[in-house]
Amino acid sequence: MTNMLHRPVNDQLSLQDIRQKNAARIFHALRVSPEISQRELVDQTSIDQATVSVIINALVDNNIVARKKETSQGKVGRPRTALSISKETSILMGASIEPHAISLVATYMDGELIDRVTLDTANDMKPTIERVYSAAKDIAKNAGFSTKQILGIGIGCPVVFDVETQQVWSSRHIDWPKVNISTLTKQFDVPFLFDNDANTGALAEKYFGNCQNIDNFLFVGGPWGIGGALFIDGQPYKGSSGYGGEIGHMTVVARGRECGCGKRGCLEAYASEKSILARLAERGTELDDIHEVALLAKHGHQFANHILYEAGDYLGLALSNVTNFFNPECIVLGSEMMRLAPLIRDQMQHSLRENTMEGLEPNIILSSLGQHSIAMGGAAHVLESFLNQPTGLIRYLS
Repeated sequence: MTNMLHRPVNDQLSLQDIRQKNAARIFHALRVSPEISQRELVDQTSIDQATVSVIINALVDNNIVARKKETSQGKVGRPRTALSISKETSILMGASIEPHAISLVATYMDGELIDRVTLDTANDMKPTIERVYSAAKDIAKNAGFSTKQILGIGIGCPVVFDVETQQVWSSRHIDWPKVNISTLTKQFDVPFLFDNDANTGALAEKYFGNCQNIDNFLFVGGPWGIGGALFIDGQPYKGSSGYGGEIGHMTVVARGRECGCGKRGCLEAYASEKSILARLAERGTELDDIHEVALLAKHGHQFANHILYEAGDYLGLALSNVTNFFNPECIVLGSEMMRLAPLIRDQMQHSLRENTMEGLEPNIILSSLGQHSIAMGGAAHVLESFLNQPTGLIRYLS
């Protein structure tokens, strides 16, 4: 199985491309294995010793990497030199914009959490972005960093938009107009990066979560509905329009309940927290969240148990369809799905086994990043851009 450290470099790439990819692999190795020696770095990345030495020296000179000589502890020979990503140069910011709240995280460049805050969502896009920017500056200041040391603010949001042009096409869960997001962020002295919330959640799993060494997986989650995102052969699969993996709008009931997207029978219309609360409300039972649904079901409420059974059944069916088609090694449940999973797990797994081809059943795991996985994905988006863009890591090697 390939991963970020051992992915082969294409012979057709330019010299600068090769240097950038080697530097990114070295950075990932340092992030995953802090306080590693240079010799161990060569072994882990399979990059020749001379190249590793040149890259490490450049990154140390620019305070991206820190060297620390360890005590010899009575051993013969020179003391071991440990290498780690510096915690003094820059920080990453990530945010998840939800209908009723904003989750904002700050991390060091290795992904270690510095701080996390929850903000109220503003009524419109512009004040929401301004609120995120202001809070990011405050967090940076409190942590001893200037605004210039913020590498960027990555935002995962439940909107349909063109990732390349940043044009918003629709936003069912938050009331944002159809505008180009980039026009609203030019005024700030910190780069903003936006993506769909599910794509952002998947990126968090690949960089910081349980899937750092897994190349083929599906992330399922979202702050309100059901989003999905795929990694195939170690790379995000977004499809022609940026929405590959949107499992929430897979039809599970022909001509079934109406979904917020306008279709009928979507998985999201049966297995999301929003749909479960709506179905109970239709029967006269108004509840605030899934925890109250759990209490109702525990006390034997027949309809509550019925809709939770259906939610698990249809989710398992949808996951089996993805599994039979893409054969992922694992499926990660994050964000909202972490709250719902304990209530529907048994029926979900039964349905998955019943409908999946023999030998293909994936591992189902909960995100190790908790309900802040999408915000952490925003930070991962900033880090990914830093490692892969010409204005990022590669400029320190010139």
